[in-house]
Amino acid sequence: MKLTDENYYSVEADKDFMSCSQYQAFMECEAKQMAKLQGRWVDEPKEAFTVGNYLHSYFESAEAHKKFCEDNFSSIYKTKEVTVKRATKTREAVKETVVTGKYAPYQQADKMIATLENDKTIKEFIDMPGENEKIVQGEIFGIPWRGKLDKYMEKWRMIVDYKTVANIWETAYNPVTKERETFVQTY
Repeated sequence: MKLTDENYYSVEADKDFMSCSQYQAFMECEAKQMAKLQGRWVDEPKEAFTVGNYLHSYFESAEAHKKFCEDNFSSIYKTKEVTVKRATKTREAVKETVVTGKYAPYQQADKMIATLENDKTIKEFIDMPGENEKIVQGEIFGIPWRGKLDKYMEKWRMIVDYKTVANIWETAYNPVTKERETFVQTY
């Protein structure tokens, strides 16, 4: 299977390649992950995942961000119907849907984007020439794996990995080490 942006997150790709998120899902519950692979279970979309992809698409390209916003319009934008009188001979009234703003998680994502854009050091990394959302594949212990690099700068052999988080200071319990760890340690 040739991996593309269109099929990267598909069940077919999950069947042909292991990924970090799929591995984590197997570690959490093997039965649930097998049900996903067999088409018997579909997770509800997680808002945090969509918000993260909103940020990723922004740094991928203007076109990618526009498409993402169009594809996820009802999740991102608040709308309401208004009655508008047309400037025609009959001055007919029609109902139109207008955007009244963004939902809070996307307003917060816009603040995250602005923070990244306005940080001189981070902006230097963002502006470095490289490939955004680069799909990679390889083999680990005979198992085909896939990954998507947020930004890959081949010249410097460097990867930038964008992360969004509600609270960077919050800690989480690690069941392996049996200790609490920071967001940075966890991810």
